[in-house]
Amino acid sequence: MASNNDLSSREVESYTAKMVDKASKDELTVVIKHLLNHIRMHK
Repeated sequence: MASNNDLSSREVESYTAKMVDKASKDELTVVIKHLLNHIRMHK
């Protein structure tokens, strides 16, 4: 029983880490797009 709890919490941590990683990549993509648009407008 204890090992099952350990495994599921580890899976949740792994899933959360993946979601956070994906979210930060998406945010980075948005920031880069805004920067590129900003640069284009000021040329």
